[in-house]
This record gives sequence, C-alpha cells and structure tokens, in this order.
Amino acid sequence: MPPATRKPATARAAAATSGGRRWDQPAVGPLVLIQGPEEYLRELATNGVIAKAKEKLGDVELVELPINSYEPGDLAVAASPSLFAEPKVVVITGLETAAAADDDLLNYLKDPDPDAVVIIVHGGGVRGKKVLDTLKAKDAATGVPTAIVLECPQIKKDAEKADFIHGILKNLGRKAEPEAVGALIEATGSDLRSLAAATAQLAADIPGAITAESVREYHGGKVEATSFQIADAAMAGKTADALALLRHCLAVAGHPGSASRQSAMIGVLAALAVKVRTLAKAAAVRMGETTARDLGMQEWQLRNANNDLKSWRPENLATAIEAVANADYLIKGGGQATDTEYALEKAVITVARRR
Repeated sequence: MPPATRKPATARAAAATSGGRRWDQPAVGPLVLIQGPEEYLRELATNGVIAKAKEKLGDVELVELPINSYEPGDLAVAASPSLFAEPKVVVITGLETAAAADDDLLNYLKDPDPDAVVIIVHGGGVRGKKVLDTLKAKDAATGVPTAIVLECPQIKKDAEKADFIHGILKNLGRKAEPEAVGALIEATGSDLRSLAAATAQLAADIPGAITAESVREYHGGKVEATSFQIADAAMAGKTADALALLRHCLAVAGHPGSASRQSAMIGVLAALAVKVRTLAKAAAVRMGETTARDLGMQEWQLRNANNDLKSWRPENLATAIEAVANADYLIKGGGQATDTEYALEKAVITVARRR
C-alpha cells in the first residue's frame, strides 16, 4: 500500500477541480482512472488500487496492457471472465501516448463488466480526452461519476515534498523535526522515488528522533557528491571542498560531453540557484518588501536563510546570483563558451569566495 500523506495544496486544488480523490486514497470499482503528471505517484496509486482489489476480492488475475503494445480487442479479452472464475484486474498504462485503445475503451465504457476492475492510467495532456471525459462524466440519474478518479499532481514545492516525507514517516510510525525534513530534501533532490527510498532507509537505519544532524551525518558519509552538497560547500565559503565535490560528481557522471555529465552539471547549477535565490527571498522579507508566505517559504527555510544572510553582504550576494545566471546561460548553449565545465567551476568559485 502507498504511504499516507498529508494533502498538499496542489493536490487539494486538483481534487477540487476534477472531483477526484487523492492518489493515496485508493478505492475499487469497475472503472478506476489514475491521472496526473507525477509518474511515481501514478505507480503508487496503481499499486494501491490493486492491493485494495485483492483485499476486497481475494485472489485476482492481473493483466497489464501497455498502450505501446496494445492490439484492437485486447481489452475485451483481458476483461472477460477467467477460466478459473477469478476476478480480473486490468491495468491500461500510457493512455496519454497513443490512441490505440481509445475505441475499445469507449465501447467498453458503455457496458463495463461489474465483476472486473479496469484501471486506466493517464499521464496528462490532451490525447485521450474523449475517453477521460467519458470516465469523468456523471450518471444523469445518480450524479455519480462513471469512474473512480485518483489524482497524481506534480510535486515541486518544498512544502509538498515535506508533506510527502511526513506521510511516509507517519506510515512507518516515525517522526522527524522540520529541519530534518528540509535537510533530507536538500540531500536527496527532487526525484520522488529517490526521496521515498531515502526516507524509508533513514527511518530504518536511524534509531530514535530523526534530526537534521542525523540526516546530514547519514548522507554526508556516502561516497556520492550530490548537487546540494556542492552548493552547501560553496555557500559556506569552502572553495576547495566545493571544487573537490564538483569534480568527483562530474567524474562519476560520465565522460565529457555525455548527456549524463551535462545533466549532472545542470543539477549542480539548479542547486546553486536554489541556494542563492532562497537568500535573495529572505533578504526581501527582511527588508519588508514581501512576506515568506507570498514567496512560498516555510518557517524553517526562512530561519535558516536568515542565519546564512549574516555572512553575506548585499553586493556579494548580487555577484553570486549573477555568476550562477551567467553559468546557466553558457552551459545551456548561450554565448560562445568553449568549456562549459570551466564556466560551472568559475560559478562555484565565485559563490564560495563572495561569502
């Protein structure tokens, strides 16, 4: 079963708009639509519905129908009664990528088998709109939608990631300090799958209270140099450490010019940008130009940023922001940069020396 999580603002908005349920509230019916751009949440929602079906129906026969290999008539065959009379659970994935199953689905929706559970997974976009509209249409007599709808909105904001982590920890019977959750987000990055795995591993390996210090000790002992570790070292003014971490990160990412190495460079830039942008936001709040709420900042973020601001002059912070922006421009193809890795190193050095 997927971990329970508190409902982030985007999930609330999505559910209110579509009349759907949260991804972590699986339910079973003849038709279930799982939709949204967050791939990992779609997986969790699908697994949750399958688990609910097994819980309710006992032994089931699971049939998976990826759109990229779908043939006309597959759905009718898959949803038909099993030879051994086991209930069927049919999962159709990738509906947003092709129209191969649209006609079969529209025909099936006219008279779905009440003894089967058909799960339709859609990653977002306009393809398959007619099927989606039919699944969401309400019965004229009962006012009940044709399908159970589970929403999987994209999780981008740190507050949403924090809710996700708290949900996993709650499911495991554990708690963590707000600063620990923030440290875990910084150490792990934005990928939800990695974030979930790191949270579960942390809960299993660290006894007692999960603190920010325990998170840093746990992740700091790893061999990998993450983007946020590089950014942390640069923001702390540790030039040599930041460069050593950066060179190790690029070395393990792949050979020069490879897509994986380019991706690693962009990841480091993104982490640096987050750091300097957070300080800029905190400076704006301190000057009374805006509020933390308006900028989407959590209390712990503002508190930490205000502490860091004590080591920065406004003109030095402006120089650091300009250096990161310039490196971003060069690395992503702007200007006449012949050595993009040097551009990134220069940005790291500039940030570290301006603290």
